[in-house]
Amino acid sequence: MLKELLNKLTLEEKIGQLVQVDPSVYDPSDKTELFGVSNSTYYVKKDRYLYGSILGINNKNHAIRIQKQYLENAKHKIPLLFMSDVIHGCHTIFPVPLAQAASFNRNLVRKAASIAAKEAASSGIHVTFSPMVDVTRDIRWGRVTEGYGEDAYLTGEMGYELVKGYQGDFSNDNIAACLKHFAGYGAPEAGRDYNEVTLSKETFFNFYMPAYARTLEAHPELVMTSFNTLFGIPATANKYLLRDILRGQYRYNGVIISDFASTANMIAHKYADNPLSAAMKSIKAGLDIDMMSDVYSKHLKLAAEKDPSILKLIDEAVLNVLKLKEKLGLFKDPYRGLIEDSQDRQFYDDGTNLELAIESTVLLKNNNLPLKNKKVHLMGEYADSRRTNGSWSWVGGHISNNKTLKEVFPNQTSYEESDVIIYCFGEGERESGESQSKTAPSVKLEDVKRLKQLHENGKKVIGVVYSGRPLILTEVEPYLDSIVFAFYLGNQMSEAIKQLLLGEANFSGRLPISIPLNVGQIPMHYSQFSTSRPRNTDDLTEQYVSNYKDSPNTPLYYFGDGLSYSEVKYHALTLNKTKLREGETLKLSVKLENLSHICTKEVIQVYINDLFSEIVRPKMELIRFEKVALNPKQTLVVELELTYESFMYKDGNNVSRLEAGPIEIMVGSPRKIFLQETIEII
Repeated sequence: MLKELLNKLTLEEKIGQLVQVDPSVYDPSDKTELFGVSNSTYYVKKDRYLYGSILGINNKNHAIRIQKQYLENAKHKIPLLFMSDVIHGCHTIFPVPLAQAASFNRNLVRKAASIAAKEAASSGIHVTFSPMVDVTRDIRWGRVTEGYGEDAYLTGEMGYELVKGYQGDFSNDNIAACLKHFAGYGAPEAGRDYNEVTLSKETFFNFYMPAYARTLEAHPELVMTSFNTLFGIPATANKYLLRDILRGQYRYNGVIISDFASTANMIAHKYADNPLSAAMKSIKAGLDIDMMSDVYSKHLKLAAEKDPSILKLIDEAVLNVLKLKEKLGLFKDPYRGLIEDSQDRQFYDDGTNLELAIESTVLLKNNNLPLKNKKVHLMGEYADSRRTNGSWSWVGGHISNNKTLKEVFPNQTSYEESDVIIYCFGEGERESGESQSKTAPSVKLEDVKRLKQLHENGKKVIGVVYSGRPLILTEVEPYLDSIVFAFYLGNQMSEAIKQLLLGEANFSGRLPISIPLNVGQIPMHYSQFSTSRPRNTDDLTEQYVSNYKDSPNTPLYYFGDGLSYSEVKYHALTLNKTKLREGETLKLSVKLENLSHICTKEVIQVYINDLFSEIVRPKMELIRFEKVALNPKQTLVVELELTYESFMYKDGNNVSRLEAGPIEIMVGSPRKIFLQETIEII
């Protein structure tokens, strides 16, 4: 059927399916917020009933009206695709992605994505531009908030769960997921958005590509190209990335879409000298849909006339788009069950939001929590703020129903009568996100001064950090008795913090990204290599070793850090074998004991250290984690499996390799290893 339809289309009609425009093309009064710069000349007005998809729909009745208008005027009645940035919730706003990664809870992350999909589908949305699985080691980059941290394994696991949650069984309650940004977008030089990316192939394939690869195993229906260059070529026209790696090595057969006008951006890169050149290079590289530029809409026809081989590539791209529309059921029902004039905003949260917000919060320091029968005084910029959603909450970013911490917290009193101060500080919810890079993601000077004064006045202070990214806390850490890194947790942020501070809920979050001591350490990450002259002491004056003269090498807080109100003891690590061959599976078990009288959740982190390989590997690499619940005083044996592939690395051609020799298996965290055994690869 689809090939028959394809054969009926003229060249202009085929190209139209590869063009994405905004709603104002059909409704000039539309004021949808777009995350990019557009103008009214990027499309051809007479062709507007040929175009295949729309960016930025977030209203069901609006979607129905535009779809009706389009189908009444479109010759072949091919429905429009509506795409939007549903990043961490649609109407229900969940924690920002970086916070969700801190939960280390696969099940909750999938449930949140499923709820977001149901709400989005009920608003007429077919595709979300999520998950963003760009690994980042630089907290200066504003979009760190939209990803899942510094580790490729954790990021890939989160990406996999989100795709499964969004797409489900492709009923009318599901939407298509879009993996982004392919590739390397999270490693811009100097942390500056849209900047060049300079990575060796060994670094890319071992520390960035695995996150994309794992997410691809969940079969996202779309992949978005990135703004940056990689290996010297802009990603949007990078044939090596799109055809050789993505289509070839990973056998991806879904839709590849550009980021916002990234096709036209190739002229700024000086990789294309005009839009015609950009069109030719993009379609040859494997790009299907051109988002919000005139590269395909005005120049792809001429490109095909100049090079007839492009006609076949256009057919392949159009067929990919038609297959997606068919999979979403749009040919059978262009409205996917929507009923005009019924309730537009529908909420489907079943308690997952609060549960995820609680598990996404990280306790970094504790000298006075939980607050039992304490009189508290709330201070700081965010203590009375409803803006708890975080960036990329444009679809459902309505704060009128959000509660402030002051509104929900009991036993508040005056400053003079208080036993403890809860000080809420950080950076605003829109200070992280796209185009929000900073040279110094640090605590504001006024907060440093106020916290120092509170400390000098003898006050006990709990610091609650509101932020979309890690902030360097070195200046204020000495003045805080306890530190809660809350990120931005969405609609239920205040309730989650209240329950955690009062001990009504237990902390279980772990940092998905390191917090440096100072800006000069950036980029900072736990998976460091052994150097030729390693530093072996804490002496800053030691000569001719890899160190700083003004700072330790270590971060203030490590990836994997996080406290709770419980004490969990790791008793034993048991392996079913000490030698491992290709094709075999290693079974390990860890014995845990909750020494406390309260329920808790523990994140078991398993790392390896390959003691010999043909390329240098890090001293620690996360290869498995599991979050488990423990009742009071419970002892539990947790069994995990590791395959031979779990220990492998990639060479510069993206080929998996593993040499014979010893590998250390470590259970704990980069700050502290609890248990360790060694196996032999044979």
